Amino acid sequence: MRSKILILFIFISSCGKEAFVRSYPTVTTQPPVILYNEGAMFSGSFNSATISDILQHGFVWGEKDDLQVGSSYTVELGVPQNTNFNATVAGTFTSSKEYFVRSYITTSNYTIYGNVQKFVSKGSEGPIITDFHPKSGFQNDTIVIRGRNFFASKFNPIKVRFTYNNADNYYTTVLSVTEKELKILVPTELPLPISWIVVELPGNAGANSQPFKLLIPQILGSSPGAVKLCDSIYVAGKNFKALTSVIFDGKSYPFANHGDTIRIPVLKEFKTNTSLQLMAYKVLAQASFSGSFVSPQIINVDKTTLSPGDTTEITYNYLPSCMDYTMQMEYHPELNLSVVSKNANKVKFRINENQCLPPSFNVFADFAPSAKTPVLTTVYTSIKSITPSVIAPGIPATLTLNSPLRSPSSETLLYAGGLLGPIVKQNTLTIDFIVPEAPDGMSGGMINVGLTVCGTKILDPVPVAPPTLTDFSPNLLTTKGQIVTITGIGFSAVTYYNTVVFNGNSAHVISASHNQLSISLDALFSNNRISFKVQDNLQVKVGDQTTVSSMPMTIDYTGTWTPLGVFPGGKRVGPASFSIGGKGYVMMGYDYYNYFNDVWEYDPATSQWTQLASFPGAARSYPAVFVVNNKAYVGMGQTNSSSFNDLWQFDPASDNWTQMNDFPGAARMNALTYTLNNQCYFGGGYNNTTYFLPDFWRYDPSSNTWQQKAGLTAGTFGIGWPTHFQFNSKAYYVYQPINSTNLNLFQYDPSLDNWVNYGSSGFSEDAYYGFVPELTNGVLVGTSVYNPEQRSTSTFYLFNKRIMGFQFVINSIIYSGAGFSGSPSTLYDDFGIVDPTK
Repeated sequence: MRSKILILFIFISSCGKEAFVRSYPTVTTQPPVILYNEGAMFSGSFNSATISDILQHGFVWGEKDDLQVGSSYTVELGVPQNTNFNATVAGTFTSSKEYFVRSYITTSNYTIYGNVQKFVSKGSEGPIITDFHPKSGFQNDTIVIRGRNFFASKFNPIKVRFTYNNADNYYTTVLSVTEKELKILVPTELPLPISWIVVELPGNAGANSQPFKLLIPQILGSSPGAVKLCDSIYVAGKNFKALTSVIFDGKSYPFANHGDTIRIPVLKEFKTNTSLQLMAYKVLAQASFSGSFVSPQIINVDKTTLSPGDTTEITYNYLPSCMDYTMQMEYHPELNLSVVSKNANKVKFRINENQCLPPSFNVFADFAPSAKTPVLTTVYTSIKSITPSVIAPGIPATLTLNSPLRSPSSETLLYAGGLLGPIVKQNTLTIDFIVPEAPDGMSGGMINVGLTVCGTKILDPVPVAPPTLTDFSPNLLTTKGQIVTITGIGFSAVTYYNTVVFNGNSAHVISASHNQLSISLDALFSNNRISFKVQDNLQVKVGDQTTVSSMPMTIDYTGTWTPLGVFPGGKRVGPASFSIGGKGYVMMGYDYYNYFNDVWEYDPATSQWTQLASFPGAARSYPAVFVVNNKAYVGMGQTNSSSFNDLWQFDPASDNWTQMNDFPGAARMNALTYTLNNQCYFGGGYNNTTYFLPDFWRYDPSSNTWQQKAGLTAGTFGIGWPTHFQFNSKAYYVYQPINSTNLNLFQYDPSLDNWVNYGSSGFSEDAYYGFVPELTNGVLVGTSVYNPEQRSTSTFYLFNKRIMGFQFVINSIIYSGAGFSGSPSTLYDDFGIVDPTK
């Protein structure tokens, strides 16, 4: 009803005339508002001589005093019976909250409001559901809810949700609202088989006592029992009204809904399992498909030995009737197999006579690749003889066939040891050829020689003469770069088909002919300055046959590396090492079986090792170590099951250990450690749970305190143990990201407390081998002296590459030992020195 709103005024004339008498009623909101814990009672009245003109009356209320019918909570009392009226409201109030109320009446022309009363609520009963109908249904069905206190306004609409234990909530559309009745829709996305309806108003909610049951599609059966290609499937069940999709064998299928039966149309794909799912909006019904699939089966093949142009017939069970198909050869889809005829159970096909066949093959119809014929075979010619009876690389030979080649499209090629050899002359039954230089397929001095006919190998084994070594010179090598000449017969004229081995190392074959080889053994000198002497016989191998020289060769080389013997602590990786007061120290580590806590001191003046008091903490590997003011600070590290964050001070002068404050960060191993300006810096590394830890800390030995500094640069998590070193009071580390060969350099400036990424580091070798001592012109990393400020490299060859051993520097001499090289299972216990200035 649309009516005008009157705001009433009474005008009194200044001349004392009588007041203007209005012809419409006055509405009054009576105080006080009577409050209950379950709501409030409003009272009002109006002054009117014609009650029958009033079409509606009641109250509007809300949290603001701008109260209007249509935008505020409203209770309608209908046509009044007398001028005084009241109403009890129990559905919209929050306890201790301030509200406003006023009464109103509506005539055919106006809506007239009374004065506004303010009150503070004690609470309300909230919406109450007494019943709803229907109690079960589908998504998008309409439900009528009956009860009380269903008040709503334009700014505070009523909400209705479907829920299960208040955990899953699905709000729905409200179609209409009165104080005692709601009409709603079942949510389209509702997946809950059982749920309760909850009506919500601000600060209040009410739920039904009985659940709503969502009708879910149910599968009761299917037909036919045995399904083959070109069949339709019928599924019987109930509650198919809201069905939206059918998922059969993991794929969505079109379907026709016929009440309690659905039909999946003709199947042109073979199914691999028997799953069936029905979806009604987001509700899923799933059941095992009661039928079973039958695939085409081959019963018989009338001819199993074939040549190009032959025809054969296959007898099947369960051939499809609604689709065309082709016959294919397994692994050879390019070959043309023509279907000559087909009926309900048989297919006849022919192999094109201009095509080649493999030696053996299977045939199948493209709609059923698993139904393959038994192995079919191909008949071609065979080899009668090969002369001479013993062959050698590079010599002429003749192959004779038992019968001419049958395939007109085939190309005849010599096959020997996996390689094609040059054909000198070819007749109907004979082929003259040169024995290939690479008899790679030789086994036990025999090599298969023959033809490839239409891609099929026709081979016979032939003996191959072994190489003969008559002499070599020189027989003594003292320097790198010397060339050794080997003479004999039966060598390959292709250099890389000859293998020469000396003392377990492969030589580089520089040039080759059938009777002479020139080799270099420089690989034995590469990256090595250690003095060594080796004597052994030369081995020359061609194919799988090896000849050994009758006299030995000797290498007698003098280098600059000085071995010092065996480290008495034994083989180990991951120890802590450092030098103080002209002596070196090695401690802890492990040998893949045991973790150590022993401590060893080396005196270069006497070349003696002395075992000192053991480290008092737990045995471990890969600990951190700092040296400040002739004292070492050792801690952290890890075992297979534990990581540590303790820190200990070691005084070599008194052979005494003192425990310091624990590192406050996460326990770890293989961390970055630096000693800069008598301060210790520590970070990175990894532990049993985190591959790379990016935090960075400073330890002050004078105050025994830790302070966190700028963390390691993001993107440095490629490895857990990057090479790190210090140079000119700055810290550096190099990392290699996963799946990358680049080595990037990062620099830390303690005065600025920041890290800078210099990008590509310029290392010429693998940065994770060798020493990292600071020298006057750079640091020794791997086999190179590297200047991190200039990012330049100069080559310096060490005795060999070592990783995770010990190293310390005394008077600019590097002492190194233990660790491993190559395979991690190979440990070392030797040690020695190198002078990097030489």
